[in-house]
Amino acid sequence: MVNLLGLAIVFSSLLLSYSYIKKELSYDRFNFNAGRIVRLSVQYDNEPVDGRIYSKLIPAADQLPEVEQIVKMAKGNPGLLIYQSKSHMVTDFYYTSANFLDVFTIPLTDGNKHEVLEARNQAIISESFARSIFRNESPIGKKVILNERFGDIPLIITGIFKDIPETSHFHSDLIISRPEERADLAYVYLLTKEGTNPNDLQGKLTKLLAERHSSGHTKTEAKVMPLTDIHLHSHNLREMEPNGNIQFIYLAIGANALLLTVVLFNLWLNACLIFSRSRHYYYLLCLNGASLRHIFREEAALGLILGVLSLSLGFLLSGTIVSLEYFTLDISTGEYLTVSLTFMLLIVLTSLIPLAGRVSAGFQSGTTASLKPPRAVHTQVKIMLGIQYAVIMLVVILAFGMGKQMNMIEHTQVGGSDTDTIVLESQTDPIQTKYELLKASLLKHPEILSVTAAMEPPGGAVRDYISVRDENSEEKHNLPIFIVGEDFFPFFRIPTIAGHSFSPERFSREEHTKLMLKFYDDQKSTNLQEEYMVNRKGLKALGYDSPEEIIGKTLRIEHEALGYIPQGVVCGVTDDFNYTSMREESIPMIIMQRPLFLHNIMVRLNPDQPRALETFNNVWKEIFPDYPARYAFIGDVYGQIFRNELNAGKLVRIFSLLCLLIANLGLIIYMAFIIKLRTKEIGIRKVNGARSGEIILGLNRSFI
Repeated sequence: MVNLLGLAIVFSSLLLSYSYIKKELSYDRFNFNAGRIVRLSVQYDNEPVDGRIYSKLIPAADQLPEVEQIVKMAKGNPGLLIYQSKSHMVTDFYYTSANFLDVFTIPLTDGNKHEVLEARNQAIISESFARSIFRNESPIGKKVILNERFGDIPLIITGIFKDIPETSHFHSDLIISRPEERADLAYVYLLTKEGTNPNDLQGKLTKLLAERHSSGHTKTEAKVMPLTDIHLHSHNLREMEPNGNIQFIYLAIGANALLLTVVLFNLWLNACLIFSRSRHYYYLLCLNGASLRHIFREEAALGLILGVLSLSLGFLLSGTIVSLEYFTLDISTGEYLTVSLTFMLLIVLTSLIPLAGRVSAGFQSGTTASLKPPRAVHTQVKIMLGIQYAVIMLVVILAFGMGKQMNMIEHTQVGGSDTDTIVLESQTDPIQTKYELLKASLLKHPEILSVTAAMEPPGGAVRDYISVRDENSEEKHNLPIFIVGEDFFPFFRIPTIAGHSFSPERFSREEHTKLMLKFYDDQKSTNLQEEYMVNRKGLKALGYDSPEEIIGKTLRIEHEALGYIPQGVVCGVTDDFNYTSMREESIPMIIMQRPLFLHNIMVRLNPDQPRALETFNNVWKEIFPDYPARYAFIGDVYGQIFRNELNAGKLVRIFSLLCLLIANLGLIIYMAFIIKLRTKEIGIRKVNGARSGEIILGLNRSFI
């Protein structure tokens, strides 16, 4: 019964793991040209790689004879698609090159793939999105309005595409034509010619990009990644969607191999004990003329019965797990039969090992001359048990270590330990315009403790650079810029180590917008001055040694959008804090407080008020009746970012517990056999006054 349960658990695990690994390895392979498509990204000065490239830097296809076509995809932030005065939320949409459908295999159910993205403001939508908006009405030729971060964009629907498969590294319900002259940050894909070596192409692109780039970076290196490797191998900043991790695949394979080894060892142990206990039975069979072939057939039949029962029970167990929606089971009949037959063969062979080891000579000669009563196998069993438990304890220690590592999120990530903070990511321009009204309205209620905003969401990528120099120096430094709203540092309880936090903002969002637009037109900055804060690495990058030394210093900035206020005084210094990701070290930052580019809103709810979330939703509906509130608790935001690490920790813990359970069951079987073998000895010791503790110690002394 113990073996049956263990084998059923392992078979269920093998089925589910096989299905999961098969799915992870199949990403993007549905594309007809999957083997020829690569994604281009750029690394500067050995810094982390941003998945996007400034479109003006990308060489033309005629400069690359190895490349047939180039596709650029610029991701739009969540917006509203408005049709007949009704608004529909669209979370992920892309502006793409006209040849998008020539490179990627996304079939159209309506429209001509060579024409649907040919002109400006043309758009195609997914089947499911079309049904939700137009119902039974044909969307082709319909005019809609896309309300996104930078305003309203009129669109005309020219095609409908089948929903993008789950096994794609990007998904979208709306794809919009992108003018080639547009300057933006885009994801870039190259359709290469047959036989193109990606490494050679990468070297050539590095030279071309270095020639076209003039930002002052000391090193510019192209990075080319095959399309089918993106999901498991790419971990760039600002990925289209969270990717998987090949290490998790290796971990799943290793965990299943360990579990299989443990359960087969217990099967072998059980077979050894049965053979040892029944050796006289086998000996009598041989004396009465039974051939070794007959004996092997009999034992193989028992193993086959055990295999069939374990397969049946394992299949039922995996079906139960799938029905609870913890996993999906995508496995063909042929794959199921292959896994089942392989597993059953392992069971039968393992069951026959003890018998084969005792009668090998007789088996080969076809006689029973060398069939002898087996010698004790206890020493070998003890060694194997010791090795088994050593490996299992190593896995348990690994699981404990991974758990501790994940707990570091609560202590190192900004807001990682908060349970009452909600994050509203990538808000559109109409919402940002009324941010101050939203904040003031929320803070009127005791259910809301504080509200703030920032350019990037928690766990995002702070990789927009600004040129900074000290007023007394001509040396310029390129530093990441991080824009925050009022009360950002008190909200996340980030203390200053010198100086003070930002003073209240003097100008409204509308005033800042007018100043910025005027700066765009005439490229003349104002004489205004603001406050800056830097982190510890930031002050080091600017050439200062101590936090107190930089307080009160005037810094001058140069930036194509933010330069309308060209200077500011450093009012405070913070310690280095991890707002981005635990995977990368904290970076030097210059932090400014402006009411622009605050795309992400954070709200801290009062944990003592059970209706706090309801209050937030009510206030939101009053101010934004046409915009549904999209939010997630900050713990869930980090959970999505560190999904692979969290899943790996769960996997190791589950498998270590299963291995420990099955190993202990095997040990119980072995100890039961030992006790039965030494029943007379135990009785004599009891008669002679031995206490129970002494007998237990005697039975276990050899293991200790």
